[in-house]
Amino acid sequence: MKGLMIAALALGGLLAAGGARPAKAAEACAPAGRISYLCGPANAEDLVLVPGADWMIVSGMAGAGSTAGRLYLIDAGEKGWRTLAPDVGGKARAPYAACPSAPDMTKFAAHGLALLPGKGGRHTLLAVNHGGRESIEAFEVTGGRGEPEVRWIGCVILPKDVVPNSVAALPGGGFIVSKFNEAGDADAFAHMAKLEKTGVLIEWTPKGGFRRLAGTELSGDNGVAVSPDGRWVFVNAWPEMRVLRFPRSGGGKPVSVKVDFLPDNLRWAPDGKLLVAGQVAASMADLLACAQPCAHDWAVLKLDPNTMKVTPVLREKGTRAFSDATGALQVGNELWIGTFRGDRLAYTSLK
Repeated sequence: MKGLMIAALALGGLLAAGGARPAKAAEACAPAGRISYLCGPANAEDLVLVPGADWMIVSGMAGAGSTAGRLYLIDAGEKGWRTLAPDVGGKARAPYAACPSAPDMTKFAAHGLALLPGKGGRHTLLAVNHGGRESIEAFEVTGGRGEPEVRWIGCVILPKDVVPNSVAALPGGGFIVSKFNEAGDADAFAHMAKLEKTGVLIEWTPKGGFRRLAGTELSGDNGVAVSPDGRWVFVNAWPEMRVLRFPRSGGGKPVSVKVDFLPDNLRWAPDGKLLVAGQVAASMADLLACAQPCAHDWAVLKLDPNTMKVTPVLREKGTRAFSDATGALQVGNELWIGTFRGDRLAYTSLK
């Protein structure tokens, strides 16, 4: 595997310690303090919510203790889950009609996700895919409170130098994707440990194609989000422990806030603020240097997109059961947390 998959495998003992394993007994999935678990989904790296329902779609990341990436369908209300097998038998359609073929689901390797709400209960799911090709795969998600149906509707093949990490949807079918590092760079994590610029944000629109957003060249561009009005783009500089806000137009200066953990994914909360989740470590180098077995503390905070002020939400001790949080998603009065390693998702009440 290329890019991030190589980097993930380079974590060695850290990943092996958290490999995907089914819970062997009920007590293996028992709550720990205020944190409860949904056991089974492997390496649940990113999470999105189907509008008007308690259904989540979650990416199972390959390369971190499992042999293949996948998508999961999670019932947050009933605390159930299953592996999602999208219908890939149809043809690509606008605005993704230039896609050469459907993805090979035996190679499919999900990573970052985005969901663009649509009319009539038809929404668009975008998924970063590392399996067989570096691409953004597009799916139509149909359904309300009943179990949604998911069918493939096309893709966008990314530039050859791009190892993508996260994606944010734009109206009209476009998106912004974070380039994490240079494709083929086996020393990408070493460059990031030195805070060298390895990534950039790239916008794609059906009419304009690709353009790189000036000023977004960072070390390990990771989670990305776009403001509801489309004016602002937010991105996590993972090794730099910073969250930045850029004008999408390219004019003006970015605003940056320093955090005390490695910020991974971004997700909008119902109150209009951004949830930022990540791994607690002194540096990325310290995170990667941890010997097997390994458990890192993890944290979630809220970021006010207007003031760029942060408010702590959760800070938990890492355990062999759950560590290395990557993303947080609010579903009703619960906060769900994913991870790039392990066999479960975490959730807790916000009441």
